[in-house]
Amino acid sequence: MSLMFRTHMIVDMPDGMRGVDEDLAELRVLVRRVGDRWMGAQVASAAAEANMMRGRRAEAREAYEEALRLAREVGAHTEAPFLLARLAELTYRDGDTDGAERGLDEAARESERLRLRDAHAFVDVMRAVLALDRDDPAGARAWIASAGAQVHVGTPPPHFAIALDGFVARIEAHEGAGPAAVTAAANVLRTALRGHCADIIVISLAEGLAYALHRADDAARCARVAAAVGTWRQDIPRSVPERREAEKLAAACLAALGEDGVAEARAAGAALGPEGVLALVEPYTAGTGDGGDAVRSS
Repeated sequence: MSLMFRTHMIVDMPDGMRGVDEDLAELRVLVRRVGDRWMGAQVASAAAEANMMRGRRAEAREAYEEALRLAREVGAHTEAPFLLARLAELTYRDGDTDGAERGLDEAARESERLRLRDAHAFVDVMRAVLALDRDDPAGARAWIASAGAQVHVGTPPPHFAIALDGFVARIEAHEGAGPAAVTAAANVLRTALRGHCADIIVISLAEGLAYALHRADDAARCARVAAAVGTWRQDIPRSVPERREAEKLAAACLAALGEDGVAEARAAGAALGPEGVLALVEPYTAGTGDGGDAVRSS
């Protein structure tokens, strides 16, 4: 039990989940020896989360399906809604939005039936993601508001609220909030760093910042932040939607800056760490309202 909980904690911490593979391997041996299927479901879920953090979608799906099967075998029905929602998220990450909708519908029904607020909040966030993917910011706002209402009466982990704020900033950027959306995205990224969020959450929030810069027509900073995040990713592959957005931003930067300008921006951005990225967008966050005046003068 102690090793299992420690492993779950490591998955949600920064610094590349050091030691998680060794812990998971030991847990697999212990579970087989003990023969406890509920414990097996927890270990499979931890393995799935670790694979999600690394962008290994096929391995994550296999582990989530194992966790769901074992949980249902032993009657741990409260485990099912979140696992179903995670499987739906994987379907979306593979590029199948219709399949993701169907998976979320099933997860929502189970969450409602069992009155599980935290799982329902995650379902609502994923519905917001799909809405924005369909170019429906109003729908995304409605689903995020619903998720926020669930959070207030549930017990989600602290990083969930941070991710929620990051997505609100993305909606604002999509709606054309310009510098204000950049400010919001930068502030959420700063909060995630101070809160020691997992690496993939920091990466996702920084990509949201790059998107906000793109929507604010700041191609130079967008290209630098995108290059920085590409370095942070190392060997973590992008999902289908993430790859589609990265290509869109790259094309926009190329059109605005030209090949030489993009090359210069990427070279400057590749060496930036998270604090360097925040320093880069400081003109937006330096206490000048929406940041517009500071950016225009920088």
